[in-house]
Amino acid sequence: MATRTPAPDAPVVRLERCAGAVVRNCRAGAGTGMFLSVPPGELKDLALVGDVLTGAREPAVESAAEPAPVTP
Repeated sequence: MATRTPAPDAPVVRLERCAGAVVRNCRAGAGTGMFLSVPPGELKDLALVGDVLTGAREPAVESAAEPAPVTP
């Protein structure tokens, strides 16, 4: 997945019920708000490997629900 203009209030990646998932070699561009979102308690079950997320205000967060999609 790639996007040049991430939505400011929506994660670039949302994972649910993905214990053991590996997010590998991703890059968050400057201006990215939230890069990765998972439900509460699931972040500990993921591996971030080789990612460059310094451009994200919030690299990885736990949140109860995915924000509503932004329509242009």
